[in-house]
Amino acid sequence: FREGHYCNKCQSKSIFNALKHQCNRGFLNSMMFLISLRLLKFIYTNINYVTKFIAVSSFIQEEYIKYGIDPKRIVVKNNAVNKNLIMGFYKKYNFEDRKSIVYVARMSEAKGLGVIKFLIQNTTYNYEIIGDGPGYIELSSFCIRNNYKNVILHGHLNSNETLTIVSKALCSLIPSICSEAFGLVAVECMALGIPIIASNVGGLGKLIQQSQSGLTVNEDYNNGFLSALNAFFSNPTLLEEFSINGHNYFRTNLTEEINYLELIKVYNNE
Repeated sequence: FREGHYCNKCQSKSIFNALKHQCNRGFLNSMMFLISLRLLKFIYTNINYVTKFIAVSSFIQEEYIKYGIDPKRIVVKNNAVNKNLIMGFYKKYNFEDRKSIVYVARMSEAKGLGVIKFLIQNTTYNYEIIGDGPGYIELSSFCIRNNYKNVILHGHLNSNETLTIVSKALCSLIPSICSEAFGLVAVECMALGIPIIASNVGGLGKLIQQSQSGLTVNEDYNNGFLSALNAFFSNPTLLEEFSINGHNYFRTNLTEEINYLELIKVYNNE
């Protein structure tokens, strides 16, 4: 993510672009990133030693193919969430009684912080925001300066505290601008039966579409997320449908037990 946009110049051009633009949070980190890419290139010259590449989503599978990896050697196996941990927070709430919208992320432009500010500025819904990062102080100042009393900034919370808040939400916002490999926050929301509004980028958008656990926004994120939010608040039946779909998809595809069986199949070459 650079200059407000997703960048993949290293894919088709020189990987030294990563160092030139200091893409990985400064010069030193970018240098380490460059070294890792060079090591990857070295490994790639010995690719016959690798029988299978595991991609966490079909999006990553497509990226591997763009880098020249044989599609026949790529297996898609999603990440998983501990069912025993998550199910302790799962409750079937009446959506007509739910009021808050949750946003769980690292506070940064790449994670759609600008979209969140737009929604806060243009709606009167209640927002609960969890996470910290480079944009936290800016968001906090923005809310204080404009006296947005409908916004609660929790900052960093542990897993149990986060799940407690998310489990009672009307819906979850994931307005990532930069393509995500998979979307673990989305999986946790699905497990909790929380409908999702997400950017249609990377593996995240495909996950929401496959599970039918919410709405995806393609372009014009500000107005797209606003329209989706309004649709959610005006249609409790739609929320319940997405809630059931997401939770069922989690139980049948994304638990650790299922993930383990899929991993064994990969090693057994099934």
